[in-house]
Amino acid sequence: LANERLQVRHSDRACFSQNSLLGSEHIEMPLLGQFKSPELYYGTFLHEMVHSTGSAKRLNRDLSGGFGSKDYAKEELSAELGSAMLCASIGLAQKPRQDQAQYIATWLRHLQNDKRFVIGAASQAQKAADFIHESAEHYRQWLAGQTLMAAE
Repeated sequence: LANERLQVRHSDRACFSQNSLLGSEHIEMPLLGQFKSPELYYGTFLHEMVHSTGSAKRLNRDLSGGFGSKDYAKEELSAELGSAMLCASIGLAQKPRQDQAQYIATWLRHLQNDKRFVIGAASQAQKAADFIHESAEHYRQWLAGQTLMAAE
C-alpha cells in the first residue's frame, strides 16, 4: 500500500475504487471486527489488492465490465485466485465467503462458452500476485535503507 500510495478507507463494503478523471483510487474495507475471522478479513483485503493491480498505472487490465459480464467475471475470478495465491504465500488459510456462490454462478456460465477463460484469469491472478510481492519487496528494501541512514 505504501509503495503504491494506495489508501485504505473504512466502509461497510469491500471494494477497489478509482476515479480516472481525478486520478484517485483507494480500497474500501470494513473494520476487522466486522468479519467473522481475521482470515476472512485478510482474504477479502488481498482480493481488493488484486483488483487494485488492474489500474492503468499498474498492470492495466480492463476494469470496465459490469456485473454479470464476461470481463467482470474474469476480473472477479482473477481476484479470487490472486487472493488465494497471496494467502498461500503467507501461510494464511483462506476460507470460503458467502458471496462466492454468486460469483461462481457467473464464472460457470462463461466457462461453458470459453475453455480458455480460467487460464486467462489464472494468468492475470499470477501477474497480480507477482506485482504485489515485488512492490512489497521494493518497499522493504527502501525501508531498510531508511533505517540504515537513520542509524548512521
